[in-house]
Amino acid sequence: MRITLEVKNKWGLIDGSIAVPSRDSAQYPAWRRCNLFVCSWLFRSVHSTIAQSLMHFDKSRDIWEDLRRRFLQYDALRISILQNDIYNLKQQSLSVSDYYTKSRTLCEELNTLRPLPICKERDTDQVIRFLQGLNEDYNNLKSNILVLDPLPEIYKVFVMAEKLERQINLTNLSLGNMEINHANAAHTNQSVGEETTAATLNNFNDRRSNVNKPKCTYCRMI
Repeated sequence: MRITLEVKNKWGLIDGSIAVPSRDSAQYPAWRRCNLFVCSWLFRSVHSTIAQSLMHFDKSRDIWEDLRRRFLQYDALRISILQNDIYNLKQQSLSVSDYYTKSRTLCEELNTLRPLPICKERDTDQVIRFLQGLNEDYNNLKSNILVLDPLPEIYKVFVMAEKLERQINLTNLSLGNMEINHANAAHTNQSVGEETTAATLNNFNDRRSNVNKPKCTYCRMI
């Protein structure tokens, strides 16, 4: 919402940088029109039951402050759930990109609910948790990164993991093609063997069936 208001040059109505002109000012009609625009956007962005409780506010700034006081509360339960989700998050069947996106989303939501001064320890925790959640195929990558001091930034770790993922996928594809070729070769050999056996049996049966049949004394044919 803040991005939308700033793009439309209306954030000043919220943060107070655009002062409210007096009613007899020539700028008041323009201010009031912009203020009503922002009010309508805020009303449409919340649930209808919440919007009903905001209808008595005349200024968009007052609506924003009411919403801020209502929802910007310390939510210990939600923080606990997020921490648990972060520490239990595993890559499993997710791609490195999807796993990284999910991990970063949880961490940023936690940082929003529990804003702390920017510090190296928090970034380090994110790198460690991201590495620990990767599959066993990335164990060598984990070991090589965790011995570094200082640890690289999280996005650099993501790039390294994604490159390794491509190598793993390429290796698995090559192994899969080899298995298919071996299976086809075995199937071909089996088919050839079956055809040879069948031909031999047919020839043997023909000879057995022709033992007692009369032959031409001239051309020796049945």
